[in-house]
Amino acid sequence: MTEQPPTSGFGPDKLHHLLRICSQADPAEGKTDSNQRKAELLQDMLAETLPVETLVNNLPEELTTLCQISGIASEESVRDLLTKPKTDVGQLRIMRDYFKKKSKCARSEAEQAATTVYYAALAYALAVHGLKITKFSYDDLHRAFSRLANTEWVPSAVSGLFRRACEYCRGKLQM
Repeated sequence: MTEQPPTSGFGPDKLHHLLRICSQADPAEGKTDSNQRKAELLQDMLAETLPVETLVNNLPEELTTLCQISGIASEESVRDLLTKPKTDVGQLRIMRDYFKKKSKCARSEAEQAATTVYYAALAYALAVHGLKITKFSYDDLHRAFSRLANTEWVPSAVSGLFRRACEYCRGKLQM
């Protein structure tokens, strides 16, 4: 007995259509690639140190000159600033402003990663210092932090920070 070829019964049009469907990328696969890319970009941004210019511009002129001459810069990464017990509110404002500007200049995944760090600075200020460093309402912040806390490409240390900030916002909304 001769075996029938697996494409028997298919005309050229049906076969062409089937091959076209099979050759298209899987939408779930594209999502994973996008999430992987965002996770990598976010990890890169968390590993960055804040640029000297952002730190120096907030100091008096004499200290700015001294820092530039000495080559002094922050050696702490953004991740360190977001995970240590008491990062200074001034540094959080610098981080907020820097990543807000960075998110406006970026495209798609990089914009989302920069926006995540921006919100992480806001979350840290709320969760650790009990201070709101934005004009967003507690309701808006709660929604944003809830969404970011459950985003699969956000690392657990940062998503934990978002959860703590969510709790803080929820407490403020119940008052």
